[in-house]
Amino acid sequence: GSVLSSLLDAGLLFLLRFSLDDSVEGVMSAAVHALRALLVSSDDEECLDSAFSWLLGMASFPLLPTAQEDEDEDDEGLDETMKLTAKEKEERKTDHDVAREDVVKGFLKMQGLPRLRYILEVVRPSPRVVLDILEILIRIARHSTAAATQ
Repeated sequence: GSVLSSLLDAGLLFLLRFSLDDSVEGVMSAAVHALRALLVSSDDEECLDSAFSWLLGMASFPLLPTAQEDEDEDDEGLDETMKLTAKEKEERKTDHDVAREDVVKGFLKMQGLPRLRYILEVVRPSPRVVLDILEILIRIARHSTAAATQ
């Protein structure tokens, strides 16, 4: 696989999320910068920003990962009433499984947004960190409607 998938399998997202909780501002700033590098593609964001002013430009496609339909072994042999709904399956997944499938959804499940809010309101970091957090929030909002409304 790719280097990125190897890093995610090794727990990079968890490391970054835990580093956001660090009391040392340098560690927290580096974690925000690394999280921005993981989530945000500057070229994609620039194109989406310029397309926003077009006719229906604000209705751009959500930046979700491609859906991979896996047949769950858990549901085999069960009748339709016993099968789990998609929401129930999602709630039963561990943070690690969610993060491997969708980094943004995994970050949201790890309560990343309240931590970013805390950093902005209480820590009052340097302007570069504030800009990185804003870019992360824009990327999360473009991920899906569900992510944008959290």
